[in-house]
Amino acid sequence: MSLDQQLVLFLFCIIGGVVCEGIFSHVYRKHIKKKPKVRFSFLRYFFLLLLPIIGTLITFLLAGIPAIKTFFIFTLLGPIFEWCVGFSYESIVGEKLWTYQKYSITGNTSLLAIPFWGFAGILFYYLARIL
Repeated sequence: MSLDQQLVLFLFCIIGGVVCEGIFSHVYRKHIKKKPKVRFSFLRYFFLLLLPIIGTLITFLLAGIPAIKTFFIFTLLGPIFEWCVGFSYESIVGEKLWTYQKYSITGNTSLLAIPFWGFAGILFYYLARIL
C-alpha cells in the first residue's frame, strides 16, 4: 500500500469516527421525546475514538516503529504545548483562551485530549513523509 493510500485510509478513519458519532448523537436525540441536555459519557467518547484507533493500529502495522514513536511523542508533547499556550495567553490577556470541563489540567488542557494529539502526530507523520 502506497503512502498516499495509507494517508487517505487514516483520514477516512478520523473523519469516519466524527461522522459516526454525529449520526449516533443525532439519532439518539431524535428518538427521545424530551430534548436531553448534552452530557459527557465515556461510551460516546469511546465511540468517537473507535475508528481513529483502528486507523492508528493500521498505521502501526503498515509503517512500523517510526509511526509508533511519533504517536507517543505527540501524546506527551501535545498536551504540554497546549497547556503552555493556554497558560501564556491567560497570563498575558487575563482570560482563558479555552476551557475544559472534564478531566481538566488547570483548565488549559484535558486528559481526554491526549489521544487526539497522538492522532495529529500520525497525520503529521504522513504529511512529513509525503512532502
